[in-house]
Amino acid sequence: MTDEPMNKRARKRLRQQREAAEARIHYAHLIEVESYLKVDGFAGLAPRPVDFEIICSFDGSPDNMTIWLIFATAEEAERVRDPAELAGYLEHARALLRREGYPQSGVDTLRLDSTSLPEIEDGGGRFFFFR
Repeated sequence: MTDEPMNKRARKRLRQQREAAEARIHYAHLIEVESYLKVDGFAGLAPRPVDFEIICSFDGSPDNMTIWLIFATAEEAERVRDPAELAGYLEHARALLRREGYPQSGVDTLRLDSTSLPEIEDGGGRFFFFR
């Protein structure tokens, strides 16, 4: 950095860069899990989710993460809500995270739930549904 005084725009740009770097560190576990799930996509399980939403701990820890599996139809989501069916998806996700070297405490406290695109839209969209 130079000794020259920075104008307002330069200070703002520097602050935004610093905040982005802090967010990458703070949400590193969320970003890591998201990348694993995008590659795997719950392959081998039917029905396959069309998308997912990850709700993580605000303190940046790998623990107590919830993955919402989003299915195309409400019927698929309801089928996966069955405890036996959901257990298969949970075991698949835990095996994936273990294989990738995710912290064991995060694997043990991982939770899954399911919903569908129509249910999300009926709930007011992603922002309102998941808050």
